[in-house]
Amino acid sequence: MPDTGLIDFGSIDVVLISNYTTMMALPFITEETKFRGIVLMTEPTLQFGRIFMEEMIDYLERTATSRGSKRCGKEKY
Repeated sequence: MPDTGLIDFGSIDVVLISNYTTMMALPFITEETKFRGIVLMTEPTLQFGRIFMEEMIDYLERTATSRGSKRCGKEKY
């Protein structure tokens, strides 16, 4: 978990998302900190951001699976 000592998320009232690539930290901010404000963005930013996050999760899951299966077959004891 990142060190959030520099920012008191509980004192922030609004987060403005300007484009879909800046949404990657949003789940951490809303779920893992004391942030209770509102998040503002346009509808297209929300839709593109949602697709971007879903694709990133899918990519990371596929990458982790393929790396794990390759390691199992090449390990030497």
